[in-house]
Amino acid sequence: MTAPPPKLAAYLRTRPGRCQDCCWHIATQGHALDCPQVQASGGDAAMVDRVLDAFIERRVPFSMNDIRPRLRHIGNRNVIGARVRAAKQAGRIRETGDRVASTDPGTHGHEIKVWCAA
Repeated sequence: MTAPPPKLAAYLRTRPGRCQDCCWHIATQGHALDCPQVQASGGDAAMVDRVLDAFIERRVPFSMNDIRPRLRHIGNRNVIGARVRAAKQAGRIRETGDRVASTDPGTHGHEIKVWCAA
């Protein structure tokens, strides 16, 4: 995902709760891969990649419910979603088509995707 055009970015920054770095999403959602918040979090990204690698190597289905508890001490939690998207785009993981209820209290139990090794 590329940065929005300057006029659109300026408008999106005026919207309540928008990410002030990449503007594409609300602040509680994962950053776009080219968002400065993600690029500045190299150590966090490496931790997420190690957790994803473990699930990929075991070849077991997983969801964010499985990933989040292993990354409690991560500095920038938005990196988690960005790294999952990067793994999908790189062809390392794929959606199974299944959904499970999120255990994150902030999501109010909405359904989330289940992933597996590609």
